[in-house]
Amino acid sequence: MEGPTQYYDIDRIRSDCPCFRILIIGRANSGKTTILQKVCNAKVDAKPIVYNQEGKKISSRFFKMGSQMRGEHDIEHQITYKGSGFIFHDSCGFEAGSANELEKVVQFISKRSSGAKLKDQLHIIWYCIPMDNDRPFTSADELFFQKYTEKVPVIVIFTKFDALKIKLWGRGELANADWNQAAMEYLQQHFIPQIQGVAKAYIHLSDMHIVNNQCPELTEKTAQALDNTVLLKLFVMTQKNNINLLIKLYLIEQVNSFILGPNAPPFTLGDFTSIMHILTTWDSKKVCISIKYSKSVYKLQH
Repeated sequence: MEGPTQYYDIDRIRSDCPCFRILIIGRANSGKTTILQKVCNAKVDAKPIVYNQEGKKISSRFFKMGSQMRGEHDIEHQITYKGSGFIFHDSCGFEAGSANELEKVVQFISKRSSGAKLKDQLHIIWYCIPMDNDRPFTSADELFFQKYTEKVPVIVIFTKFDALKIKLWGRGELANADWNQAAMEYLQQHFIPQIQGVAKAYIHLSDMHIVNNQCPELTEKTAQALDNTVLLKLFVMTQKNNINLLIKLYLIEQVNSFILGPNAPPFTLGDFTSIMHILTTWDSKKVCISIKYSKSVYKLQH
């Protein structure tokens, strides 16, 4: 297996692995197409560019996101949009009773997580759970989270989160309550326990109909989930719609290079997020910053 730690130079990473590879899992109508268009900064009517397993371009009529029709879908198909640095694979989702599809996905992940060059490896999994469904988790979804043991990070995306709020309102559970907070508490109580131990992170997506909503929280969670520096750099090179993330990662690199040095535990995106409130409220005339590390913990002293 070609390990990512062999790569350090940005130009070499770009040459050997020009695209960041993502498996997106989710049933039909779970919002996958919208997510792909948003993160690729593609227009709503933009057609995907599809390649077969050998890298030969095929007609997009052979591809239909989430299609269950035999012959129209293949998890090995490589999907992207013009100008994008992403390659996507679509699992087609686990509809009720689709044990065969679950097995295909498990085999695909296993093959793509080992015994391959970095450019062929699967780098992350986005798992979409639609909240507008009466049963967000199918039995196959539950089985996936019970049995998953591969090292490829999984980010669970609770899509159509607005529908959960409406559902709770219809049940009379949002009376005199903050809708967002009540829906989050419901999510944490009923659904988060099902993904614990497997999901590296989770997010909920709302207002996806808004044109300028480019899912910045998804790209940031993805960056946080990448423990490997090379994969993080590869992911950063694909970013065109999240300038804030690029700025954060640049500052993190400067802290690691010029403040901490090579022997200190690295400053991470999670560390950066946790001190933003300090950085935006300090008194520039009196501030004295000292960064001390014990494992991955730092202290900022005014």
